[in-house]
Amino acid sequence: MQKLLSTYYQCCYRGHWNELCRVLNYSLQTPPPAEKDILYMCVRGAHQYCIKSVAIKDAVDALYNAKVLHTKYIDFEALYDDIRSLLISISGIGNLTIYDTALRIGFIMNPIVLPRQYVYLACGAMRGAENLLNAKGALNYREPAYLFSPYFG
Repeated sequence: MQKLLSTYYQCCYRGHWNELCRVLNYSLQTPPPAEKDILYMCVRGAHQYCIKSVAIKDAVDALYNAKVLHTKYIDFEALYDDIRSLLISISGIGNLTIYDTALRIGFIMNPIVLPRQYVYLACGAMRGAENLLNAKGALNYREPAYLFSPYFG
């Protein structure tokens, strides 16, 4: 497990962190970019390379119309729930894109809004969590973080 975590931090975490910082820096430019352009960067990231442009556009429009960037959130769960309700019905948008979008939007908010109480699962992370916890098919897209603390601290 320690070797797996070490590989993640050395290879994947830096790329993820750099992507979040890229979105933040873009949103803080002077003059500020258009709100839809910021939302586009929040929806389309490294994991979303093969999502059709129409799905990205529909997601950006839904977030823009809901004024998500102008809403104050008390925690990540509220932000995530709002974004999920807006995007889940868009063809081509799934749990990973919803999570990534919420994470990027939360990262550029002031104050920052990040996940703390739950672990969000999609695709490979879901399969890995099911294997780790011996819970095939029994996990939801959001599980309490304490389930993973014996393995990750």
